[in-house]
Amino acid sequence: MDDQPLFSIVIPVWNRADCIDRCIKSVLAQEFKSYEVIVVDDGSDDESLEIVERYPNRRIKIIRHSVNMGVCAARHTGTAASCGEWIVSLDTDIELLPGALQFLANMAKQTDREVGVIGGCCRTDKGEIWPYKLPPEGPFGFRDFLIWKDSRGPTDFSPARRCQVFEKIQWPTDRRLENQFHFRVAKAWKHWISREVIALAHTNSPNRWTTDTSERARKRKMQMAPLLALDNKEIIDSYGSELKKYAPRLYWDLIVNTSLRYFQAGMVKKGCTYGTKALLLKPWALYLLALMLFGLLGPEKMLRLRTNPFIQWAHKKIQSMILGK
Repeated sequence: MDDQPLFSIVIPVWNRADCIDRCIKSVLAQEFKSYEVIVVDDGSDDESLEIVERYPNRRIKIIRHSVNMGVCAARHTGTAASCGEWIVSLDTDIELLPGALQFLANMAKQTDREVGVIGGCCRTDKGEIWPYKLPPEGPFGFRDFLIWKDSRGPTDFSPARRCQVFEKIQWPTDRRLENQFHFRVAKAWKHWISREVIALAHTNSPNRWTTDTSERARKRKMQMAPLLALDNKEIIDSYGSELKKYAPRLYWDLIVNTSLRYFQAGMVKKGCTYGTKALLLKPWALYLLALMLFGLLGPEKMLRLRTNPFIQWAHKKIQSMILGK
């Protein structure tokens, strides 16, 4: 293995014994070999770590958190231990397709220094292509990043970031998710996302943030709600004028989400403040008023409503109608 590989592939793991093996195998099967793999076990209490330790491969480095610190904190730990020129963030429910690393290597060779993020699209196990809205062709800056993000549905893709990106911008380590991180990187660096599909996203893991409705997940979301609301608030405060101009739907969604997070945190006054801001922008959004009323009943009932299977089904149907899918 090279002293400085082209890629450091950082894989955060928390209770993913069902899919970590498949993820690692997809990396080791790549023909392009200038890479290292850094697996960060984030305090798993299943067999995830034991599965990784079965690989007698010198490319794989294992780091363990003694307690669960959150997915972005695990990414931070892995990134800090990386030696590669580019950092590939790979979640355990993502499987690299054959040739993916060679494709990214070819992109990296053609990339100007002002481009900090490269990547390709994903196909899900349900046949969907992520991101739903195709990215602009060629490198693009912050304005086009906002225009691209101003869409309903996933904007996930399979990314690699220059190691220099992390000299000033770090993954959050306080249990926040990655939302503000993405904005900060896009403000400082250009993106180049190919429309080539280079990864397969599996959506059936039981502890996915967006679909887990267990009691354990509800408690985690209530605990994280104040930080997630603060993260949204900081995005709105930092980029509000640009969001209004280039991504008005995203701007409104952030305000709504901030309101809901505050309600989930039991911070009713702030929840009402942001909910009212959203209603002033779209007075016809009566379902938001209904959610605010449920928010007044307390965080537990708010979360139970949002994770109700019927509500989730109805939300997906409405989203599909908006997207034309």
